[in-house]
Amino acid sequence: MTLLDENITLCEDLLCVCRCMLESKRVVYLDLPKYHYNMHNQCYTLAPFSESKMTALDAFSQIKEMIAGTSRKAVDAFYGLFVGINVSLMALDPGGLNKETASLLRRNIRNHLLTCLRSSAPLNIKLNSVLISLSPGLYYFILTGVRGVKGLRSIINPELLK
Repeated sequence: MTLLDENITLCEDLLCVCRCMLESKRVVYLDLPKYHYNMHNQCYTLAPFSESKMTALDAFSQIKEMIAGTSRKAVDAFYGLFVGINVSLMALDPGGLNKETASLLRRNIRNHLLTCLRSSAPLNIKLNSVLISLSPGLYYFILTGVRGVKGLRSIINPELLK
C-alpha cells in the first residue's frame, strides 16, 4: 500500500496519518508538539480556491472507507472533520464557487450536520455549518464582513477598535 497519494493535494497528510495508524501494531501518544506547518504567503492552504483543493474530498472518502465499522466516536469525529473541510472549502472563495461545487459542499454539510454538532468539532465549525445549512448567502455576507473588519485592523490604529 502506498502511504502518500500524490493525486491528493489537500488533506494528503491526514490520509497518510490515518493509513499509518491503521497499519500500525502499536501507537504511542506523546503530548509534545512534533508536527509544524511553515505558513507563508505562498502556502497552498492559504491560497484562493481551486478545483485541485476538492481532492480533499477524495482523501475523506478513502478515510471513510478505512474507518467503516469502527466505533461511533471515531465515526462522529470523522464527520466533524469532514464537515469542517467542507466549510473551509466554501470559505476560500466567498460567493465565487461554481454552483455545482457550492451545492456539493452544502449538501455534504447538511447531510452530516447533526453528527458534526454532536462531535468534538470546534464551535466555529459547528456555527458556520449551521449557518451554511440555513443560508449560504448570509454565511458569505457575514464572512466577507468579518474579513473586511480584520483587513481594517491593518489599516487603522488597533486602539480605535477596542
